[in-house]
Amino acid sequence: MNLITTNLNKVLNRNVSNPIAFTASDNDNKKEIPVLVPTQNRLKGEDSPVFMYAEVAARLIKAANNSAQSVSELVNKLLFSKLAKVEPEKSVTAEVGKTNVTTLIDGGQIFPKALEWVEGTKKGDCIQIEMFEFQNKDDADKHHPLGGADAVDGSKEQQKLYDTIIKKSKEGVKVQTILDASKWPEDGFGRKEKFYNNLNMVKRLIDAGVDVAIYPRSTQGGTKIQHVKLLAIHSKSTGNKVMIGGENWGNHSPVNHDACVAIETQDKFKGQGSEVDNIIDNVFNKDWKFAWKMMGLYGAMTEKEQHSNLKIIKGILPEAAEYMKVIGEIYNDPKYRERFTKGEFYLPEVKPVKDPAIKVLLNSPVEYKTHGIYDKNMDNESIRTYLLGKKGDKGQEIQGKLNDPNMNYLRAELFVLTHKEVKEKIIERHKSGTLDAKILVSPDLLQKFPYLKPVYQELRKEGVPVEAFKVNEELKQRLHCKWAVLGHKDKDQAEPDKLELLIGSANWSALGLENNNGKGMRKDYVLHNKAILKQIDEKFKKDILTLEKAIKSDPKMDKNMQSIFTNKGLDYNKILENKKALNRKEKELFEQQIELNNTSNDESLKKIRALVGTYHLVEDFVNKKAKYKRGNHECAIVVENQDIAKTFVRQFEKDWEFTINKKEDLAFSANTRKPNCKTQNKFGSQVYTFNKIA
Repeated sequence: MNLITTNLNKVLNRNVSNPIAFTASDNDNKKEIPVLVPTQNRLKGEDSPVFMYAEVAARLIKAANNSAQSVSELVNKLLFSKLAKVEPEKSVTAEVGKTNVTTLIDGGQIFPKALEWVEGTKKGDCIQIEMFEFQNKDDADKHHPLGGADAVDGSKEQQKLYDTIIKKSKEGVKVQTILDASKWPEDGFGRKEKFYNNLNMVKRLIDAGVDVAIYPRSTQGGTKIQHVKLLAIHSKSTGNKVMIGGENWGNHSPVNHDACVAIETQDKFKGQGSEVDNIIDNVFNKDWKFAWKMMGLYGAMTEKEQHSNLKIIKGILPEAAEYMKVIGEIYNDPKYRERFTKGEFYLPEVKPVKDPAIKVLLNSPVEYKTHGIYDKNMDNESIRTYLLGKKGDKGQEIQGKLNDPNMNYLRAELFVLTHKEVKEKIIERHKSGTLDAKILVSPDLLQKFPYLKPVYQELRKEGVPVEAFKVNEELKQRLHCKWAVLGHKDKDQAEPDKLELLIGSANWSALGLENNNGKGMRKDYVLHNKAILKQIDEKFKKDILTLEKAIKSDPKMDKNMQSIFTNKGLDYNKILENKKALNRKEKELFEQQIELNNTSNDESLKKIRALVGTYHLVEDFVNKKAKYKRGNHECAIVVENQDIAKTFVRQFEKDWEFTINKKEDLAFSANTRKPNCKTQNKFGSQVYTFNKIA
């Protein structure tokens, strides 16, 4: 718990003077508490005073008396949610390949670094930005409120980014931006108002002369959302650098618990290329070309997007009309539609290195290959492959980290964890005792979307240590991280080793890890599909075999009907075949019964309907198998460096401890007696100690 003077007085009274020390103690029964020197942090079980202005203390004591509460109860209610948090680990820098990698945890580290980089650019340099959300104060009233973010570290710098980018653009710095333009069902105020993401920011940037590409939506051959969060700087004087991770540039983003890494080319490799160039080349540069390619094919918005998805078109949708009014006329101009065919990309030169020390991973639609943006052999689901492995083009097994017996240590902070095969693999290894896993997830999505809960609940049911991070609910904080540290730890080791950090934009969900590489059912959900078949056996096999036997023994039925359960397991095609035959027989018997005007076929009809109904239930379970579908556009990197990975492990340990331990009840005591002591506080004011009053 951090009880800091400025925070206390900002909450309770902004315009007072003469601070005093308002003593906080774990023992609220003491009649007197000795004068203590105020500190920034109070450890569990430690007495520590808190500076508070005299006027504030008087108001607080009066309010406590009037509400029949102790001062402790009132202050705890007022301040705990505002002041209880985990301090981010200090940034650590380490050499990785030809780069220096720096950890950035939370907005107070992320946004000052981003602003510093942008402010440091000069004429002839290039700024590249790829974001899911980019907002500033001009968006606050309509869809994206600050929501208290202006009181947290990093918000001031986040709000300066837009103006600084425009200023740099006018000074001759090239700025290239890729933004998501997916449709949102709800705004930041909680209103069910549909709108397109980043609409006003795109317009402002274009009006200011910034080069902006709209990432194609799924109806345009793109993805559900463009979810990458990347800042790249091209500079001959400072060297190329890139920032990548989970933090958006939204108005409310600084509130979230999140993380990025800053990667800078080492001085001795300036102009020669480094892993930074590999990241830019594989992510921003290819996305830039893809965006302009699909813009040329589809324009700003397709006809299908503009109209209702009902069979009877009722006219253009309101949100589509707004989008086309603001954006459509701009991007339907031939100068934008023809950029890909003319090759007018204006991308700065990059020099990717061979055998880079930092892996670049992606989740992109198959159209990157069909349109020649990616090589046809490139893995466009490489984040999934990194975790779960896959079969190679020649049938060889490519091992994923979660299948690697040498990887038995996992610490992860994840905004979303819903991927069913990932869940099954973690459970399997946890139960076998071959994986030491601890995972933190964000609680707000579990509360808002109940359909996301089953994976979380099943992990906990099977004993996997997974917890919902303790967020600041008043500020609507989220644990928005998408990182994991994976490594190895023997039983006799004090600490794990061979650590590597996976960090980027990808949630551990089907949308975050998969895309449209095929049609129909995916065959790479081995454990998940096995679990589904096990549930079918447990719930339906006995009843179905009994019903099938009754049908075959019925003289009115086809004795050659085969069971849907074979020696190899469930035969889905046999379900379809049997249903078709049974429906045909039901119609025949029913018509026969009507003609005879009797109930002679009732028993046979009951058997048919019972079996067909059970087949339908089995089909519902089979349909839970994963299918190929469009996901999100994501990127991530893997950094194999112990100092970097251990920084995230230390952060995890603090976050975990903060989450699982119940918050400490604060106790505040007060009276009006001035103690006989010397000035001890940094404000140069007398320290007061108070007796309990309420």
